[in-house]
Amino acid sequence: MTTATERAPAAIDPFRIQIPDAQLEDLRRRLHATRWPDHETVDDWTQGVPLSYVKEVCGNWGALDACTAPANNLSACIGSPRSESR
Repeated sequence: MTTATERAPAAIDPFRIQIPDAQLEDLRRRLHATRWPDHETVDDWTQGVPLSYVKEVCGNWGALDACTAPANNLSACIGSPRSESR
């Protein structure tokens, strides 16, 4: 058995995300139709994620364009070897 210090560096494997345009359009439609709650009554995270932050994240998702997204994504297993983690 090898220890973590004896393992070879993690392999970096390319992968491609393929999301149909119809699914992206459905996501945009649903995000646009979101019925937002009233603002929280505090200025911190004690009542959960601040509404302004959630709106910002949703705005970023709504602006997602698969055509301009990075064409190549990379994946690497960090920690235990892939054969042990499956």
